Amino acid sequence: MAKAKTPSLKASSRFVSRSPELSTLNRRLSMFVPVERSIRSLAAFTVGMYSQPVSKLNEAAIKLLEGKNLLYIGTINRDGTPQITPVWVDTDGTHVLVNTAIGRVKQKNVTRDPRVTLAINTPTDFYDVGLIRGRVVEQVTGPQADKHIDKLAKKYIGKDVYPWRNEKEKRVILKILPERVLSK
Repeated sequence: MAKAKTPSLKASSRFVSRSPELSTLNRRLSMFVPVERSIRSLAAFTVGMYSQPVSKLNEAAIKLLEGKNLLYIGTINRDGTPQITPVWVDTDGTHVLVNTAIGRVKQKNVTRDPRVTLAINTPTDFYDVGLIRGRVVEQVTGPQADKHIDKLAKKYIGKDVYPWRNEKEKRVILKILPERVLSK
């Protein structure tokens, strides 16, 4: 069954321009033509972005994760509500690596339910985005987690040592294995 073609505003404005009584309406409609073009180009971008989800990190996603971009990690609270936190991020090429402290809400949530949703974009282009669904497959503690938070501090704030270290906190790396990756 053939789809019915939706008339564009451009076609509507041609129809209206033949009617001298509606010239004011014609001018008003013509201001929406650039908006229509923008919506069409955004729709084309969205279709291209979401048309080929993959189950491993692709080049575009790795570039976003390696850049100085904040990642938003979504976890599931005990009562089923979402919990979202902006975090520093890193990757080993296979996993998404998030460093936190044992006992924080996101760490407690992924211990109970390892499913996560991640969103990342560049601060200069909000359409340069990566969306990742996955599971925390490992929680790494000890010296490796302490070194990792120092590496992230260097990347994000230019400090060799993480300046807000609390001796009472024990750092942990959440290793997230992507199950679905959508990116430009």
